Amino acid sequence: MSEKLGTAPFSQDINPVTSVGSHLQVQDHEVNIDAITSNPLGLGEVGTTLTESEKWFVLKRLHFDALLSLDELPPSATFIFDKIEQMSPEEAVEILRSAIVEHAGDVNIPEADLDLWRELVEYNGPKDVHLGAKYDHSLDGNSSTAKGEKIVIHENGTEDSLTNPERHEVVDWNLQVRLEAVLVAYWSPYPEVRAVTFPYDDPSIPVETFRVYLIGIIWTGIGAVINQFFTERQPSITLAMSVVQVFLYPSGLLCEWVLPKWSFKIWKWTIDLNPGPYTFKEQMLATIFCGVTGGGTSYVSSNILMQKSEIFYDNKWVDFGYQVLLILSTNFLGVGLAGIMRKFSIYPVKAVWPSILPGIALNKTLLTPSKKEKINGWTISAYKFFFIVFWASFLYFWVPDYLFQALSTFNWMTWIKPTNLNLAVVTGSVGGLGLNPIPTFDWNYFSSLLQPLQVPFYNPVNNIIGMFLGFFCILGVWYSNYKWTGYLPINDNGLYTNTGERYSVTAVVDKDSLFDVEKYNEIGPPSTLRLIWLFMVHSLPSILSTLFTKSV
Repeated sequence: MSEKLGTAPFSQDINPVTSVGSHLQVQDHEVNIDAITSNPLGLGEVGTTLTESEKWFVLKRLHFDALLSLDELPPSATFIFDKIEQMSPEEAVEILRSAIVEHAGDVNIPEADLDLWRELVEYNGPKDVHLGAKYDHSLDGNSSTAKGEKIVIHENGTEDSLTNPERHEVVDWNLQVRLEAVLVAYWSPYPEVRAVTFPYDDPSIPVETFRVYLIGIIWTGIGAVINQFFTERQPSITLAMSVVQVFLYPSGLLCEWVLPKWSFKIWKWTIDLNPGPYTFKEQMLATIFCGVTGGGTSYVSSNILMQKSEIFYDNKWVDFGYQVLLILSTNFLGVGLAGIMRKFSIYPVKAVWPSILPGIALNKTLLTPSKKEKINGWTISAYKFFFIVFWASFLYFWVPDYLFQALSTFNWMTWIKPTNLNLAVVTGSVGGLGLNPIPTFDWNYFSSLLQPLQVPFYNPVNNIIGMFLGFFCILGVWYSNYKWTGYLPINDNGLYTNTGERYSVTAVVDKDSLFDVEKYNEIGPPSTLRLIWLFMVHSLPSILSTLFTKSV
């Protein structure tokens, strides 16, 4: 069995990791990040009750085993090692037992993780077996924490191949039960969440600062103006949230450099214009500010356009006050409903919204330093990788969107015989059903439909299966001319009269834009491909079932 390693060098005056004895208390998740980063610990200085092999096992489970140097561990690793040592096996078992009940049937939890939790909770084998190790110090030949070829030696003296925690086997129950419980209690049971977040919080880091309000309000206004102005024009330009985040970063650094280090007091609040370096928390709060634009426009902006336009309703009474109140009331209604539903859609651990994870990952890449790693031969940092992909995407954007727009909706199959109606109906991407094995070379077009990098794999697969089934249903209804649907466009969300002309909504309302029954009876009901609306209506109960599943 390998020897135990030395103690941590922190003095008694500095407590980098707060411990109050229970993971249920907020204070137990707090750290002094300045103390950790100013005096980083190596592998030999953390986990003083663990063997070298056990420490390496933890690093592999945390995916920190690719670090080029183990002399300065990431703060997340230091925090996890500290919590592992503090947690008792009995407490760990209770945490895992609760997690098994809570996440039973959770499709976002890897099944192998659930199986490991069950095996650890129900384990009846020897619980005092520890991992030992010998190292071939192939990196520098001196450091006891160098990463090299390792042979695992169990307590009984038998040698085994390098133990891999990803195999989800119980090889050191005492360590594994505490490690898994710490990941669940202090971080997240979801690997995707752990990949973009930290397991700790430093409450001393500035959050709600003057510069957050300054850049947040400015970029919220810029985003709202650009999105609203161009959404009704061609070409349509959208200032997406990820783009705003990139601009927020240099704006925050500029405020850090330009704003004077003044502070003043208003009643009981002290306002500091420049509290120091621009922080990750400030970036996140500014991102939330700008998130109100959502990379798009207000929900009812199209309603106002329809009411004001002469070609539609031409309501003269729709003035500035009405427009402001309509937008505010609908947005406040959404915020209020979100507050009411927070018990089901926000507070539970299972309430994971994958679409926000890329934004968190981007801010983490821009503002938090990362240790150098070598993963599958690659040593490029996330920061450098982001900007390479950013500029490559920016340059390629002009190809399908402006230089050769046919690449965006790549209707190459209709080029075979442009005059063939059936071919256009089945394979056309604009007016047809789009049965095309190579539909686009435009990533923006593709990701707007499926979002493959944001949501779990089963989600786009579910969408593809639904589209495939809907394809045959719609095709059958249209070609059979059921209820005269064959006279309508097969892929169109518009309304039509019984003669196939566009349905004029203004023809069935009075001068106050109120519904007129007599005009409606004279013109008749609108016609559309009702099967599409049937699918849309039937998808609504899935929202309730999803919320119910998350709350149970």
